[in-house]
Amino acid sequence: MLVFFFPFKHRNIRLLTEQNVGFLFYFASSPYAKDYAVYKKAEKYYDSIFEGIETESLPMPDLNGKAPEKGYLEKTMGLKEEAILSYCEKLGVTPNILFTGLFGILMAKYSNAEDSLFSTIYNGRNDSRLENTVCMLVKTLPVYCKFDKDTTIQAYMTALSEQLLSSMANDIFPFSDICAKYGFSSDLVFAYQAELSDDYPIGDTVAKGHDLSLDMAKMPLLIQVREYDHTYVLTAEYRSDMYSQAFIDGILDAYEAAMGSMLKTKYVSEISVISQAGVNKIAEFNHTEAEYDRSKTISDMFDELVQKVPDHTAVVFKDKKYTYIELLLKFCICANIAIINLSPNPLYNPSPDHLIVQAQTIIQSL
Repeated sequence: MLVFFFPFKHRNIRLLTEQNVGFLFYFASSPYAKDYAVYKKAEKYYDSIFEGIETESLPMPDLNGKAPEKGYLEKTMGLKEEAILSYCEKLGVTPNILFTGLFGILMAKYSNAEDSLFSTIYNGRNDSRLENTVCMLVKTLPVYCKFDKDTTIQAYMTALSEQLLSSMANDIFPFSDICAKYGFSSDLVFAYQAELSDDYPIGDTVAKGHDLSLDMAKMPLLIQVREYDHTYVLTAEYRSDMYSQAFIDGILDAYEAAMGSMLKTKYVSEISVISQAGVNKIAEFNHTEAEYDRSKTISDMFDELVQKVPDHTAVVFKDKKYTYIELLLKFCICANIAIINLSPNPLYNPSPDHLIVQAQTIIQSL
């Protein structure tokens, strides 16, 4: 008995005996052979783009909740549609490429890298015969963005456009196979939605739209750009057990700021992702002035805190925490070692969590 394996999506193993071996001749000239060749060609294309990539672009969570919960935010962008379309025409790309490419730049900035990896979706209608078909054909595609300090926005967007068009043309290689082969996931997704409406005319009637959103987030982070009545709206669906509302709001602000910056610059490296709100927050964060009794030394004020709140946390470094009374004990031990000089450099310890101990020990000794 001869056994042949057909590595097509959803194809079962077929067994061919000597009696039906003539099927081989049929297979060689059948649509199945063509599908197999197209599948392997698509796989080779994805190898050329994604093989060996280990980039992780999902932003580091700022929360660690126990139960997954859904969060949602939206923000209306202040940029005019005319400015976006004019810029797209200048670059020779579609709004989908422009908004998707900008998201890739933003995620690279958030990772302090020069590349990013995420997923996107497209309508799956790459055949003109499907134009008027009413069904769900949406497919997921991986997106890899890469640039350096000399990459122009024009070159970056052109390369991304070519990648997405090629990925669509090779979508016979499914996203499930892509994830299995390259170790990708759909944890981070960006989607550009063309002009949307809640009501849809069908013949001489109108179909009313109803929101059927799930009560759980579909992935850790989904950012979308939606167009309503010639206005762009940013939306974020996210797991609120992983990300705070303030953190996601910062991403949306940064995205809008990056778009405004991109319209005025030539190189990707020149794009700024900090918004005016971000500038104000940094300025506020640096306002550390406070009134205090200038007749007291730092050592005096520390001793007062030891008396008032001995068990309150005074120093935090990674997974280590010290209360005021614990710090005082460390000061005393460190000072005694210095006095009896048990080592050539009794106070030196390069560990960052000991720097405050060493500095305060010197102050306490004065």
